[in-house]
Amino acid sequence: MIQLTDHGIFLVDGEVRDSAPISAQKARQQTMAWNILQAHNTSGDPEHLKVRFDAMVSHDITYVGIIQQARASGMKEFPIPYALTNCHNSLCAVGGTINEDDHMFGLSAAKKYGGIYVPANQSVIHSYAREELARCGGMILGSDSHTRYGALGTMAVGEGGPELAKQLLKNTWDVNMPKVVLVYLTGAPRRGIGPHDVAIALVKATFESGFVNNCVLEFAGPGIKSLPIDFRNGIDVMTTETTCLSSIWETDETTRGFFAAHGREQDYTELHPGKTAWYDKLITIDLSKVESMIALPFHPSNAWTIHEFLDNAEEILAQVEQDAKRRFPKAHPHLTDKVRDGGVWADQGVIAGCSGGLFDNITEAADIIRGVEINKGRANANKVLAAALQGLPVTLCSIAGGSKDNAIPRASEAVVVSEADDFAALFAANAAKAALPETEQHAEFYCEPAEAGEMLAGSEAVLGLLNAVPNGVQAMSSDIPGLVQTSLNLGIMYTDEDRQVLRASIRSSVATQKKAVLDQLICLTEQLGGTTEAEGDYPGWEYMPQSPLRERMVEVYQEQYGKEPTIKAMHAGVECGLFSEKLPGLDCVSFGPDLSDIHTPRERMHIASVQRTWELVKEVLKRSK
Repeated sequence: MIQLTDHGIFLVDGEVRDSAPISAQKARQQTMAWNILQAHNTSGDPEHLKVRFDAMVSHDITYVGIIQQARASGMKEFPIPYALTNCHNSLCAVGGTINEDDHMFGLSAAKKYGGIYVPANQSVIHSYAREELARCGGMILGSDSHTRYGALGTMAVGEGGPELAKQLLKNTWDVNMPKVVLVYLTGAPRRGIGPHDVAIALVKATFESGFVNNCVLEFAGPGIKSLPIDFRNGIDVMTTETTCLSSIWETDETTRGFFAAHGREQDYTELHPGKTAWYDKLITIDLSKVESMIALPFHPSNAWTIHEFLDNAEEILAQVEQDAKRRFPKAHPHLTDKVRDGGVWADQGVIAGCSGGLFDNITEAADIIRGVEINKGRANANKVLAAALQGLPVTLCSIAGGSKDNAIPRASEAVVVSEADDFAALFAANAAKAALPETEQHAEFYCEPAEAGEMLAGSEAVLGLLNAVPNGVQAMSSDIPGLVQTSLNLGIMYTDEDRQVLRASIRSSVATQKKAVLDQLICLTEQLGGTTEAEGDYPGWEYMPQSPLRERMVEVYQEQYGKEPTIKAMHAGVECGLFSEKLPGLDCVSFGPDLSDIHTPRERMHIASVQRTWELVKEVLKRSK
């Protein structure tokens, strides 16, 4: 997955070599890092740099001290663009008025000295810098450790406040010419692998040994072209945790697209190492072999593949507990309590952060939320694309879509080979016939030339299966109006070398119906020469029209509160299903105190409802003797 080479290497015409026809000293001047640093160096000595940056960024935790220090030292104006964002104190506030005081100071300073003031809740520091300040070949200094915009062709450095004050006073950032490490990317990530998986794996491989300490990471190689821009940004921003000094990436049409989308295409320049470049060290990352990763306290380098973690969860979490007690003697963590029922149970899932909370992360979460809307008639992009290709003279090279089996896919793509004279017109005509619900009439289809790979064996069978496989609501409850009883979601499909993989999520409160849907999938797949695997089964909790326990609870509730309780059923996994599976015929009800903003950082329980719940439980138990 990741290989480290602790000696100098050459990159010749984009390929890693041990030797080259020119010297290492001359070839090191052909790295992107060398050229950008020297373009900003005012010392005249290429080995001892005195750098002036193009722009700076600070958030509201740091800009007050920086500006005060510069003012006290004689600053009259901001000599370079300086963005003051209000995203840290405003998000972490616990009360008081100091945040407003800081923000008013920032606004007045921006007006007086010519800065850029970004109001609270408008943008976070690194998003603003990427969208408004980064440019290919430029340099940005920030007072936040995760100041990294290398994927946009900008060398960025995170430093302490005094270095920013020096720039405001028209002084320089003084540093010896750093070593440059080539990060050579190959392959493409598998479905479900995200930028933080790559980043955490990189941190784990390099942090403890200090392999890249105070070096510049220069990303190049054929693997870059497979990565969307936010995937690149997600890896890049985490390079801080390797202890490297800065980073820079090759740029391409994907990078140009980012600048164009933000109205700044003029700031794009194609960046690549020269024909022959020399690097002090080499890190090779095969993106196709990166696995899902999990990082644990107290640094991202304490990382494991998800399989390693699950296989050894109790032992690993026990080590974290011991480390916590050593660092914080008063702490009493109970992480091993999360290991139960053959898995590790998380209390919350949060997507946040001024550095890594990127747009693609948010859309992934949105896709998962769409999974609870199986009865809203949402179009499944995997099914729609298959229907648009059905009957056309095509052979598949690959077809992929979706990232979570329980989320309705919103985008899919295929690479096909066709001998048709005007395949684009044929595809457009076929796509126009695709049956889309009223809620999805905004769907768009694109067809453009692409580089074809190996043609997929059984292409016709794959398209046949995709069109035949059931999807969506399969049965509604006959007892509760509007309740989905059984559903199926074709959430993921991807081509893995010479085979096509489909992943679907089946939900049902009736075990026999869930088995029937599974049997249908098995039959369809095997008839077309495929195989099936079933995993992660969650038992259903079938509705009981006659429930003495439910009736008793309704009776007690009415007596205690003078009103009818609201009784609801939901199309999701609930723990009562686990109990009912072990104890057939078990009469059970799920209830509890009032909770708000469940599974978010703002989750809270209404204390008064705990007492009401307790009184209800006591009386129901009393009458159940």
